[in-house]
Amino acid sequence: MSDVLDKQLLEELKLVMEDEFTELMDTFLSESVRQFAEARQAWQSSDLEMLRRHAHSLKGSCGNVGATELQSTCAALEHSARDELTADIPALIEQVSNQLETVSEAIRAL
Repeated sequence: MSDVLDKQLLEELKLVMEDEFTELMDTFLSESVRQFAEARQAWQSSDLEMLRRHAHSLKGSCGNVGATELQSTCAALEHSARDELTADIPALIEQVSNQLETVSEAIRAL
């Protein structure tokens, strides 16, 4: 398991969810890609409110699977969109993209 995921949280999830753990991880993989694509599209459309909403949703999903660093970056993206800090957003989107790829690889390795 990689350092990009909270090992303790994942172990607790496995115990609680049992057979549904794999489904949770699969759902995260598909939904996070969708949420991020929609966030990126919102940015390209200059829709900061939709960007904020998608970043918020992705932030929550990351927390559910123990992707704490990615969760933190999504929170920064959410706040930048809310506060209209447009100069910060491109770098944050790139950072989310890279971290999401790393988290996805770590989840697939489970």
